[in-house]
Amino acid sequence: MQILEADAVLPLTCTRDGICCHGHVIWVNPWEVATLADGLQLSVATVRERYLDCRGTRLAFDGPPDRRGKPGCRVYASGVGCTAHAHRPLTCRLYPLGRSRVDGAVRYYHPGEDLPCIELCPTVTDLPTMTVGDYLNGQDIVRSEQAHDAYARVIYGLVAVARRVIELGGAEVDAGRAGDFLTRSAALSPAERAATLPDTWMELATAPAGLDIRDPVQFAQAHGALLTSAVQRAVAAVDGPLNEAVVLYLALAVHLAPTVGADLAVMRQIIVGADLTS
Repeated sequence: MQILEADAVLPLTCTRDGICCHGHVIWVNPWEVATLADGLQLSVATVRERYLDCRGTRLAFDGPPDRRGKPGCRVYASGVGCTAHAHRPLTCRLYPLGRSRVDGAVRYYHPGEDLPCIELCPTVTDLPTMTVGDYLNGQDIVRSEQAHDAYARVIYGLVAVARRVIELGGAEVDAGRAGDFLTRSAALSPAERAATLPDTWMELATAPAGLDIRDPVQFAQAHGALLTSAVQRAVAAVDGPLNEAVVLYLALAVHLAPTVGADLAVMRQIIVGADLTS
């Protein structure tokens, strides 16, 4: 992985050949789902069912293959391109670059010495070059990055609420059970992990309706508040044990975690103060 400075020069003017719309794994957070829905003029629930897999957290790639035999994204149409390009997720906007946040600082990188674009689209080298900063500015990433970071706070916030329930519950709550849940989740495939969330929570977790997409931070905060309130109501309605509330908070966090690259080891650290590998 090579960290890139904003003034690094890269041949990243896109050829728009659709190569990057085939054979990839693209996670999407709920704001991105709602934004796709706005672009496609569909309900968020319809977008989840029609264009996503992994229970509403990942773009489905089972469309017509490209010349390499790689399946296309369902949002991609041959001869047309991305049918919601102006509303595409952050990962699509950044490609072939990646993004991480280390000690509060955002870093952009690519996975090796050679850019994937050069191998997949050789003619990109014939196009005008640009800096990393200019490329990112042209991808309109500000709101998408705000959503990404806001949802990271929501996800870790759900874990923090679970920890608070453990602290307040005393002997009634088993912190070890919560840690075991996260340990088991870390060993599962993404699809298996998504299945840990009860079906009754799918709509609220991945396709919240009625939230305003214009401000991604407020969208994420409002969604997080809805999730927290819903857990409290669900447990109170059946006079359920606090252990159930803890696991439900964690199931919601685990389900949404891949959409922003949230770390289950960090979640377990919050809960029991130990590394997942210990």
